[in-house]
Amino acid sequence: MSNIAEAWVKSGKHAEIVGFKLRPIENPFIKGTPLIAARGQAQAFYLTDDNNLGWILKKFLPAKIPDSGYMKSIESLIPHRPGFQSGYLRRVLSKGDISKAGFYNADFTSWIENTVLMPQIKHDDWATLADRIRSGSARLTKNDRMLLCQSVSEEIKLLEGGDISHRDLSPTNVFVDAQNSTVHLIDWDCIFHPSLSMPPNTTYGTNGYIAPFIKEMGALDPQKTWMPRADRFSLAILNAEFLGMDVGTPLKHDGGMFEQAELFNRGGPETFQIINQLRQSFPGAAVLLERALQAQSFDDCPSPAEWIGVSTSASVTSFNVAPAFMPGVNSIPNTASIGAPMISNTFALLDEAAFVQLDESAFAPLY
Repeated sequence: MSNIAEAWVKSGKHAEIVGFKLRPIENPFIKGTPLIAARGQAQAFYLTDDNNLGWILKKFLPAKIPDSGYMKSIESLIPHRPGFQSGYLRRVLSKGDISKAGFYNADFTSWIENTVLMPQIKHDDWATLADRIRSGSARLTKNDRMLLCQSVSEEIKLLEGGDISHRDLSPTNVFVDAQNSTVHLIDWDCIFHPSLSMPPNTTYGTNGYIAPFIKEMGALDPQKTWMPRADRFSLAILNAEFLGMDVGTPLKHDGGMFEQAELFNRGGPETFQIINQLRQSFPGAAVLLERALQAQSFDDCPSPAEWIGVSTSASVTSFNVAPAFMPGVNSIPNTASIGAPMISNTFALLDEAAFVQLDESAFAPLY
């Protein structure tokens, strides 16, 4: 845990960062320490501003810091659409972004260098919601499930249209607004785009979502996912989970329902059971999942458009794609999630209604 972040908490002062007066949230269990979540390659520090809006300050571990040029290119590539807010509103900070008007010293400005500031969106990640479904404390209707498939598939289709691959679709990087049956993607620090060079410390994916042909090509290597359409296999797994997660579903890996060893083998008892269950209520989805399991490349996997077609034909209510981001449009209907917790063991994100209140012109000096 950072001594600098602790000093910031204990000072009781805000730090003025890119024009926002931000304070770290104190850990409710350990007085005088910041509320943080450590996961994988980074720590997430939870902040609040003078309007009680939440923010995340993401600080990479020393050996995991991506190239600064790579990081700074990301926000310009991400579509300006609901569901992508943590990508296109993120800012890679430098010493010059800190004003001397608030908490300020040389150690703090050095510590802030190459951290990522992003709005917090308070919805459950899929791992958390899946656990609630397993326990019976939350439920999704058939229509809810199909709309979630449509939402995430529309988002991947949009990314593919820009030659972007997220490259780590997984339960803790996919957040679900269960009330509105929409999906938000986070953690954009390993994306592929033809204009970018692959970071040396990037990922090849998360267990439970890695394609079998990645291993069949030899040792697991991030280079094998550094390409367009690299999200298609994990999209198939996520959609199968949206459709099949139920009370008592076994917990696998980071919160999913597939065992990676069975995915590498292109099937197994538990995987075949999931397919058979899908056949009962979502036969078209079962066919697409089987295709993904037998695919020899990402291009062989079902496309986002195929998943949209299957879910559209099975859903009761048509899914309306959100309009593209329009500068100056600051109101979107309230999208409060179902009992979203404030403290999470992963990066939490802000209610869309809260975050669109931000005046995007305030970010102008950063471009």
